[in-house]
Amino acid sequence: MLAQRWRTICALLFALLCIIFNWQWGVGVMFLLWAIRDIADGESRFIEKIKRSEELVLYVLVIFMQLFFALFFLVADFSKNDFLLWFL
Repeated sequence: MLAQRWRTICALLFALLCIIFNWQWGVGVMFLLWAIRDIADGESRFIEKIKRSEELVLYVLVIFMQLFFALFFLVADFSKNDFLLWFL
């Protein structure tokens, strides 16, 4: 059973490492992967299932928020080193 869920186990370990080492970029990567998966599936699982074919406006809002959070966390971590300060 666990061998079939290797991606979930890796994601949980990665999330734990992000918390321990305060890697905000890791959270950004996870949001980006979440958005990519939702776009490919045509539905999002944010609190409840939102299908693109049934609720397009809400689906697009959720996807944009996921992409915004991904960009924010990716840029916020690197801005500590004076990299990409133009975004903030």
